[in-house]
Amino acid sequence: MLQRTHIFYCALLFIALLMPACQKARGTRALQNDSLLTKNTPDSLLPEMQSAVPITNASALSDSFVEDTNKYYVYLTFDDGPQRGTLTCLNIFKKLGVKATFFIIANNLYDKQQINILEKIRSNYPNIEIGNHSFSHADSHYKKFYSHPDSALLDFLVAQTMIDPLFKIIRLPGRSAWVNQSGLGHVSKELKPLCHLLDSMGFDVIGWDEEWNFTRDKFCNPVESPGVLARRIKNDLYMNKCNTPKHLVLLAHDRMFRAPNYADSLYKMISILKEDPRITFEIISHYPHLKNNRSATSTR
Repeated sequence: MLQRTHIFYCALLFIALLMPACQKARGTRALQNDSLLTKNTPDSLLPEMQSAVPITNASALSDSFVEDTNKYYVYLTFDDGPQRGTLTCLNIFKKLGVKATFFIIANNLYDKQQINILEKIRSNYPNIEIGNHSFSHADSHYKKFYSHPDSALLDFLVAQTMIDPLFKIIRLPGRSAWVNQSGLGHVSKELKPLCHLLDSMGFDVIGWDEEWNFTRDKFCNPVESPGVLARRIKNDLYMNKCNTPKHLVLLAHDRMFRAPNYADSLYKMISILKEDPRITFEIISHYPHLKNNRSATSTR
């Protein structure tokens, strides 16, 4: 069974290595067909969707970041896209003028509509960033996935080629771990074999300090109210309860905010944090002490 799994991922990797040229053409065609993207999108969000600014000089824009030691930093990270709710989140970030990161599942890029969403996100760099959240999301069988680190590594390599992010930054499915310039940080015994492999290949791995929990049913609605979550985030920042002092990574999931009333919850939570001028929002590649190695496949 293990040998068959390796063959499967090797085949996927081979296919993925052929994708960059095809992906560029696919993305262009998808962007020319916005009707696929907008037909199920609320009319109130459409004007925001049309105002994406193309990337110009990604390297210069990303490398210009200088940390302000008088500030507290919040990194909004949203997992599992593209999915229902992704565009809603994107447009809330744009409307409020905050930076955020989407960690993408490559297996969700199954048609032109999904690819179009990815390209919409990508076109908003450097305010919005994409990261690698694996190809398969472990098929939600996390213990099995992490018990075979070689196969798990191939899963991420396939995703890296398909998603084509600017940097080699990974969010593990179902588990929090930290890997940066200093090597392995807070990493459980279960994750160490895979994280050693990722570290040796120049990847950063990003965990989270706080999670906006959701109901474990078909609705996936937010559990905490905007006010409760905002207070928790502020407390963690001010009391130095984060993995890196004054830098908080928030985990949420796009699908939590697909309904208008819960989209409003996201808007309110961010608005509460913005009331404090000491708090600022950043993309994940600006998190301290990352290697920030460029993706070998990226032509951007």
